[in-house]
Formats: sequence, structure tokens, C-alpha cells
Amino acid sequence: MISLAERSNTRSTTLRNSRTLPGQAYRFRISSASAENFLSFQAFCEAIWLGRNNKEVAFRVYRKYMRLEEPKLLESMHRNYLLTSIPVKPYPIEEAIQADIEDLSGTINELRGKKAADFMDRSLLNELEGEGFFARLHGQKTR
Repeated sequence: MISLAERSNTRSTTLRNSRTLPGQAYRFRISSASAENFLSFQAFCEAIWLGRNNKEVAFRVYRKYMRLEEPKLLESMHRNYLLTSIPVKPYPIEEAIQADIEDLSGTINELRGKKAADFMDRSLLNELEGEGFFARLHGQKTR
């Protein structure tokens, strides 16, 4: 997380996240947009973990936002979507992005000659991985 501090347009920011104790915070210089992106992505990864490990939470989300009530359908959504389709560590799949670029380059001229790597930024995932975020998260037990 500290390496984000080297970005331009910085200001002093205090962040609190799941690692901090009450009254403790990390203070460093970072752009507010970078901090927001980092924390949003961290929350996204935590949501994946929670949905995979706490079926009832996932079911509540499906009921609320997808208006699903049928138990078999809820079970199927959890199994086929959260447990199968979404990876634990959501690294972008370069081959899938490249296939999309090739499919769309016929109609979108700006994509001609582009590679998946031109559109990928793994820096947030790499930082989370490097600070042991996933190891700590997957070492937790659900309530």
C-alpha cells in the first residue's frame, strides 16, 4: 500500500482498513483517487471471500438485488457463479481480454494491434498479495 504514495497529485491521507486496530491508522501521502480505488478493490476481494464462505450472505444479496427466492436457484447461483466462475484472487485473465480485443477490433478501430497487456494493471492485486492480504483473509473463519 505504501508504494501508492509515490503517485502524483498527492495529499496527506489517513486510511483505516481491516488490519488496523481501533485508534490506529496508516498515514501517508497518496492521491485520494488512488486510495479510493485501492480500498474499493480490497473490499471487492473481501466480498468475494465472504460470498464464497458464507452462503447465507450470498443468498441475501441474490434475494435483494436479483429478486431470487427459489432455494434451488439460489444454490445454483452460489455454486456456479461464486464458487466456480469468480476466482479467489481476481487477477485478470490475459487470454480472455486478448480474445475480446480480437473480436472487437473489427468494429472498433482503436483496438487494432493492441495487446491485452496494454489494458491490464495488476498493481493493486500485486500489492494486496505482497502485503499478505489474501493469506490473512483466507486464514479467517466465518462467523
